[in-house]
Order: sequence, then structure tokens, then C-alpha cells
Amino acid sequence: MNQHTLGANRRTHQRYAVDKSVDVQIGDQSKPARLKDISGGGAAVSSDIDYDLEAGQHIDLDVEDMGYYGAEVIRELEEGYAVRFDMDDDERGELIAEIREHGIAVAD
Repeated sequence: MNQHTLGANRRTHQRYAVDKSVDVQIGDQSKPARLKDISGGGAAVSSDIDYDLEAGQHIDLDVEDMGYYGAEVIRELEEGYAVRFDMDDDERGELIAEIREHGIAVAD
């Protein structure tokens, strides 16, 4: 079984492809980025700027037309970061409804 298959099997929430602007709040600083995909569990955030974030660091995301979400950095990606949302099941349900309302496409 390859690494990609293993990673896909660990997902508990369906991913949706997006291209939305997002302001990444790091402490008292706000930095622009793009949301590349989103699920009820987390998101991929992309930027040309290296924000020097570390796994376990808390950030907040202000997503265009969707809302404000607290998140934890999980790992660095080639062009950004993977984050896990800090939310309870009710908030997660609201986020999933918001994703579906926007008609966002399923990511590969």
C-alpha cells in the first residue's frame, strides 16, 4: 500500500476543493493566503510567503464568505500548511453545511 493510499484512509471528513482568500491570524498579525481545500476537520492553506509556523501552533483563519475558524497547524505542505480546526461537533456540522451551501467541488 503506498503512502498516498494510507493518508487517504485516515481521513474522516470529505475534502472539498476551494480557492478562497483567507486572512491567517498569527497572534496580533494578519497575513493573506489562499484556502486550497477544506473539510469538516481541517484545511490546506497556501501562500507565497513563508509564515514560519510550527506543528501544534494555534492560528485563526478568516475565510472569505464563510467565517472565522480557530485551527492548529498539523504540518507544513509544499506551498503552505495543513491545519486542523478547533471546533466541537455542532460547529463542525455548521461548517459542513456552509461548505455544501457554497457548492464546493470534491477534491481528489
